[in-house]
Amino acid sequence: MRGFVVFLVVVALVALGGDSAARWFVANRTEASLAADGMTDPKVGIEGFPFLTQLARGRFDTVKLEAPVVTAQGSRLRSVLATGHDVGLPTNGNVDIGRLRAEALVTYAEVLRQGGLDGELSRAPGGRVRLRGDITIIGETLPVTALAKVTADGRRLRIEPESLELGGGRTLTASLTGSITDRFTLTYRVRGLPKGTVLKKVTARRDGLFVELTGTDVTLTSAAAARGASPAATRSAAPFASWPAASRRAAPAPPAG
Repeated sequence: MRGFVVFLVVVALVALGGDSAARWFVANRTEASLAADGMTDPKVGIEGFPFLTQLARGRFDTVKLEAPVVTAQGSRLRSVLATGHDVGLPTNGNVDIGRLRAEALVTYAEVLRQGGLDGELSRAPGGRVRLRGDITIIGETLPVTALAKVTADGRRLRIEPESLELGGGRTLTASLTGSITDRFTLTYRVRGLPKGTVLKKVTARRDGLFVELTGTDVTLTSAAAARGASPAATRSAAPFASWPAASRRAAPAPPAG
């Protein structure tokens, strides 16, 4: 009887080891694929036990992603954290996710770059931002300081001045105020967001705009599929990933123990 108990323990340990190895393998391949799709040093965690049962049914309970930098279609997000629940296996390069929550940072320099404004953007009291730049009036270049509100609007961020200060002793007329307000209103489009997600909240921080997004019934499309790769070339057993992209980088051996 004692020998049978020992046998069962050994079988359980082997099963646990196989489950952990499979989980590590899929997470590693997913990280490699995401790196090939434009993410910097992504880290993927697949939760839920047992993993092999989730793999067999084709859906994962929870998948978490961390990436210092994500670049997509000209937008650059930093400090990205994302959690997907009820994540399906890729089909023809697409991954469906029941629920998705994510947060990221858009630096002020990134907002100015996309907005095409040569100036300075920083956090201001009251959840606002302070925007400094120059404007030319009848051949004279004058400094402008604007206090602006920041809002999340679908898939874009809006920065709209609420008050203006014009240097050089100039008086702000109604027409001049309207012209400067238009010039200092910025829209930052967060490109490359998965279908089904929207920006829910934005907060001005010292180092940039902290954004939160949510989505239900979200569809992720791998870069390989977006480039028009064949369905066979984009199938994978890894969430958030395309298998061929993951295969471009050899996976290191799983950690011992």
